[in-house]
Amino acid sequence: MVALAATYDKEAIARYPSLGMEVRTRHGRWPSLLYGAIEAVLERFSEELLKRDAGGRYQNDPPNAHAILRVAGAFFTRIHAWAGKRFSPLDIQFRGTLEFIEACNRISALPYETRAGLGGILIADVGHEAVTVAVQLAKSVMADKHKRVRKLLEMCKDGMYLLSDSRYIWGIGTVDETKYDSKAYYIFTVSFVGHGHWELWYLHCHLMTVKDGNPRLPRPRVDVRYLRDALQNKFPG
Repeated sequence: MVALAATYDKEAIARYPSLGMEVRTRHGRWPSLLYGAIEAVLERFSEELLKRDAGGRYQNDPPNAHAILRVAGAFFTRIHAWAGKRFSPLDIQFRGTLEFIEACNRISALPYETRAGLGGILIADVGHEAVTVAVQLAKSVMADKHKRVRKLLEMCKDGMYLLSDSRYIWGIGTVDETKYDSKAYYIFTVSFVGHGHWELWYLHCHLMTVKDGNPRLPRPRVDVRYLRDALQNKFPG
């Protein structure tokens, strides 16, 4: 038997935003994109070891980091977007499955009235007690109807979000954090910040950035105090 092991720098990982470890122990979901990337690497090489000429093709075709991250990003988005949501088996049977990360990629890439995509989507189950509904759509719009969703985003002003279960857009509203258990890990937010550029958030925790379809870790914020001290030392006064 061959066992794979991956090592990582614990302090380096701790510098990136992450959900609490209870999301892993209690809900069985990854607390950050980093865990997904590690598991995607282990899965990729575990599959390779089952082959008779294991590793042979990697000499000319080494694993692509972007491809592994895309797999990890898609699964990371999916497991959190589906958590706590109720989907109709009949609806999935007749309309098929939907990859939410691809829907977000397409929506973010669509311009509207010469502007890049802005606004956001609140991923929550229909009827969640923490969601305040400002507009309930008479007929929900499937999230892969990209142009329709893009136009609906134009209506989201003053902190409003499109409301979605990650499969359908069903309204416009906000979340009341005082009515929400932050340890439930059921409500997430997609923020469209530019052309082909969107972010996945949990409350105030930035979990993942996607640019031109490529998922990546959010970059740590600048330590303002460190920067101020460094400038003061270099340029006194």
